[in-house]
Amino acid sequence: MNKLSLEQRRQMLVARCDTERHDAAYAVGTLLHPVASSSMLGSLGGIGLKLPLAIAGVVLGMVAIKPRRAMAIVSTGLTLWKVATGVLGALRPAGQTSVE
Repeated sequence: MNKLSLEQRRQMLVARCDTERHDAAYAVGTLLHPVASSSMLGSLGGIGLKLPLAIAGVVLGMVAIKPRRAMAIVSTGLTLWKVATGVLGALRPAGQTSVE
């Protein structure tokens, strides 16, 4: 019988994990390369898109996990937005117009 010692099996597993880690890093790099070097992102003049993409991801995650709770949060947020814009509109001097 060809039994390997514990140390030999450990070395084989470590080598296999290193290979899989390298392969996964290469696969992720090839997937992200077109996104990172996209002319669409470069044409926005250096506008950081991390925050809007993060917000969109959180919203989509909330909708996917708990649609009812997400809709309640969105509804509350929109109500607060309307109240805030109304208050700010009332506080604005009479001659000043909004910038939209």
